[in-house]
Amino acid sequence: MLHHGEFAFGATVVAPSRREVVHRGTRVDIGERAFDLLLLLAESCGSVLSKAEIIASVWQDRVVESNTVEAQISALRRALGDDRAAIRTVTGRGYQFIAEVLPQVTNSASPPAAPTDKPAFSGQQLPAEVSPLIGQEIAVREICHGLQTHRLVTLVGTGGVGKTRLALEAARQSASHFADGVSVAELAATTSTDHIPTTIAVVLGFPGERRRRYWSQSGATKRYRRPNRY
Repeated sequence: MLHHGEFAFGATVVAPSRREVVHRGTRVDIGERAFDLLLLLAESCGSVLSKAEIIASVWQDRVVESNTVEAQISALRRALGDDRAAIRTVTGRGYQFIAEVLPQVTNSASPPAAPTDKPAFSGQQLPAEVSPLIGQEIAVREICHGLQTHRLVTLVGTGGVGKTRLALEAARQSASHFADGVSVAELAATTSTDHIPTTIAVVLGFPGERRRRYWSQSGATKRYRRPNRY
């Protein structure tokens, strides 16, 4: 078990006794549930944990919304930055922690920087680029231009043609044009439009009460409507 000692994977250090996560020298505030979820995944030693197993352990079988686990996983991945690949989604089964976990000896003379009270937009918000995108320069350029002139840009096409890859590349090239950079909200597992605002708020770093207040003030849940599908 890892609860009694600090451990590290990639550029991330986890201190269970202080309930702290430090990524590249900066302390990251991920919330109580997300922290418990990270510990559970890290202690699973590569085993695939189902959503039911995660809820039973982290929420102790309390009744939670169906997308709660997905939202917390998204929050963890955002906080872990370029270590986000440590948490793997196993389609139809659950989640798996695949990074190598090592015991960590810390230097108490150099405490990590304290987190700010505002949403944390810094860090690696996009998945790591594993290979260059070839032959799509024109499409990427058109999408980047659209992002500069429209609040919403939608890519459409049959499954498997590369819409996500294209969108990520356009986001990567457009990041410098936006003060807060770019973020990824994974909505594939979202079962209801009612959960979309919460999922996005978690990705943007709004915790608990501030998240509810933000979406209440913005009225986003009332304005969103799922498009018809044919």
